[in-house]
Amino acid sequence: MTTTQHVIKWSTACAVVGVAAIAAVASNEHAYALVRVHGEAGRTGRLVPLTVDGLSYAWPAIALVGSYELLMMVIRGSQAAFDDTSDSRTTADPLHEQAAQVFAEQLAADRVPSTRTIRVQLHVGQP
Repeated sequence: MTTTQHVIKWSTACAVVGVAAIAAVASNEHAYALVRVHGEAGRTGRLVPLTVDGLSYAWPAIALVGSYELLMMVIRGSQAAFDDTSDSRTTADPLHEQAAQVFAEQLAADRVPSTRTIRVQLHVGQP
């Protein structure tokens, strides 16, 4: 595993943990305020939000793990696609070859043709 993959893995994990922590605090504070408005205080007021959040963890935990696995599949797939395309970069571009032939004399004289000249002679770009 490369350094980039380690960075992606750990930064993703830190982001997920950070978002989960913020969501847990916000959810707990909201539920506690709601329970207090309805007259519960003390130990009961503190336990009710935990039971609500505790029940909601049964499904999102599975969704979180599934989402993380999907993210890792995308990352691995993009890495594999990048590795596959590295070979295609060595194949010659036909337009590049045509440009080399058309402008060989100018390039040999260390003159770079203008964009307009390239566009007109190779029939590329917008008129």
